[in-house]
Amino acid sequence: MNESELFDVIEGVHTIYAALLGMVITINFAMIVAVWTFLHRAALAMRVAAFAFYLVGMGLLTAMLVQQAHIRDHALSSLRNVPNVDHSHFIALFLSTQDDVWFRVVWIAQHMAPALLVLGVAYLLFAWKGRPVE
Repeated sequence: MNESELFDVIEGVHTIYAALLGMVITINFAMIVAVWTFLHRAALAMRVAAFAFYLVGMGLLTAMLVQQAHIRDHALSSLRNVPNVDHSHFIALFLSTQDDVWFRVVWIAQHMAPALLVLGVAYLLFAWKGRPVE
């Protein structure tokens, strides 16, 4: 594959990744609304069942995120293995941004987000005492 095709793979992964993160955020907001409206008053069995279904969905989405991250890493590795004399100026700049500290911070945040969201939903379902009576 040439550098243009490899860059297209990386950009395609970014598009899929953004869509998957949107789904992760949506499923988490749905759980927050469910907890706020009725799950905080539900029996423990109902909360455990809701959390189990939620974990299945989050697990599938997280697996797809990891798969896309691996595809991106393999394409990036292949792009780096193209001889430097064959790199366009744009690709050379793109590769230099991948080694930036800020890029690493964003990468870590993207990969920690699903776990942090699961922990937040677990807290709301099992530790939060509910909204005050009005």
